[in-house]
Amino acid sequence: MVNCVVVGCSNRTRNKPSETNYKSVGFYAIPKVRLGECQQTAAITAKRRAAWLQRIRRADLSANATHYRVCGEHFVTGRPTYFMDELNPDWAPSLKLGYKSSVADKPAAVDSHNAHKCLSKFQEMILFFIRLRMNVPLQDLAYRFGVLQSTVSRIVEKWLDVGYTRLSDCIKWPEREHLKKTMPMTFRKEFGSRVAVILDCFEIFIERPSSLVARVLTWSTYKHHNTVKYLIGIAHQGVITFISKGWGGRASDKLITESCGVLDNLLPGDSVLADRGFRIPDAVGVHCARLEIPAFTRGRAQLPPAVVESTRKLANVRIHVERVIGLVRNKYTTLKSTIPGD
Repeated sequence: MVNCVVVGCSNRTRNKPSETNYKSVGFYAIPKVRLGECQQTAAITAKRRAAWLQRIRRADLSANATHYRVCGEHFVTGRPTYFMDELNPDWAPSLKLGYKSSVADKPAAVDSHNAHKCLSKFQEMILFFIRLRMNVPLQDLAYRFGVLQSTVSRIVEKWLDVGYTRLSDCIKWPEREHLKKTMPMTFRKEFGSRVAVILDCFEIFIERPSSLVARVLTWSTYKHHNTVKYLIGIAHQGVITFISKGWGGRASDKLITESCGVLDNLLPGDSVLADRGFRIPDAVGVHCARLEIPAFTRGRAQLPPAVVESTRKLANVRIHVERVIGLVRNKYTTLKSTIPGD
């Protein structure tokens, strides 16, 4: 039989449903100090154990206090929380403690700037890649790595900045001669040898922003959701050669293309393949280049056969681009989830 160690509490494990004082509650051991782990874990577990003993206020408890239990009635949610969640009210018992003041002093907050010091740079990098590739929740990562959830959030944000700084040069606009040498013959036959880039936009869902202005700017009428929109440029081999900065989902394909700087890479004589939403012939023409988009009926009952064939070829290219975007989304599942908007 296990009795609750709190003064005045009569809960015990031997109580039966037929007894008048029966209550279905859990019993939880006084936490131990974890000396075999990192320095931060040892410090916070020692602090938590001291907080439990201080709130129980039993001078007759032995030093080791190994076999004592506290029942769930002394916790707000009915059970203690994760040992790293120091600001949670259930980090230590706080209810019905047998004395007048049932809530002990609030534990001091952990120094947020030192919260992730026990993780090495390699561990931080692995944490970041797990989050990016598998979209593991922050709370799960905090439990796996033994740190605070806020620490995980800061690590992910920091490594995103590092990745952008270090890896942005990996996306390069290819030289025209290189494009010509590597262009497949079937592609050359359909569109010529001057195709510089295939343009398309993709959108990532975000949570509904609290700001009304941000809510309007990110609303996508195409996706019927709040999104962030990116322009992506792809070479004929399927290599990503350009990615714009993020825009609100309300921004049109035309606005993003004319403003993001992708057209500055064009050379005289280049061709740009795109979808109907990219009505930018004038902007492309400024660079002495040519825009290839599917034709519009414009009031006609049907398109001429030659135009239909040209539109079919461009539609096949669009499928090629969507396949590349799909591969990126499948590889990094974070892009398939809803990102916090604020």
